[in-house]
Amino acid sequence: MNAYATIRIWRKEEFTKFQKGAQSLIVWLIPFIGALFILAFIKDDETPKGPYNPNDGQGVDGMPGGVQ
Repeated sequence: MNAYATIRIWRKEEFTKFQKGAQSLIVWLIPFIGALFILAFIKDDETPKGPYNPNDGQGVDGMPGGVQ
């Protein structure tokens, strides 16, 4: 899809070279930036969590206090 859009952009005679370059950059960078964002999110989600500690200060209801 990106290649098709880029070809269509560069075939348009109405655009200057600068416009064609800028539009091509947008076509290719937005998916790239989106992919980087998702990969960063996935990596953050996969960070190892320590074992459950009932005395960590968080009760079952999420309130401070832990198990007494």
